Amino acid sequence: MNFGRVNLRIAGWLFLTVSGSAGLALADRVEVKMPVPMAAARVLDREFLEVRAKLLELAASFDRLDRGEGSVESDTRLELFHQALAILQSDDDGRAERIQLLFSRQFDKNWREELNVSSKI
Repeated sequence: MNFGRVNLRIAGWLFLTVSGSAGLALADRVEVKMPVPMAAARVLDREFLEVRAKLLELAASFDRLDRGEGSVESDTRLELFHQALAILQSDDDGRAERIQLLFSRQFDKNWREELNVSSKI
């Protein structure tokens, strides 16, 4: 099947499809048109049930931790959960990014050696 030529630019990369095969090249320039944000009421209408389900899942996980034998109060992962919940409760922008960074490792230029990863692909 021949798909012809399709160009799709995303974040500086040019994705090409030529005769059904895919390729990748760095684009010379990127034209980004930001979509118009959806009205808050529409976002709430669209995402209410999904967010509700995720909140219930979180509550159930915390309930299981409370019912489990022993204590995890000194576990740093639990502290990360509490920090993430505080971020969710804040009115500041960028909550998703801040939570992602909270759970991410800091970049280490020697990560391959530290994690015993070969540089050969």
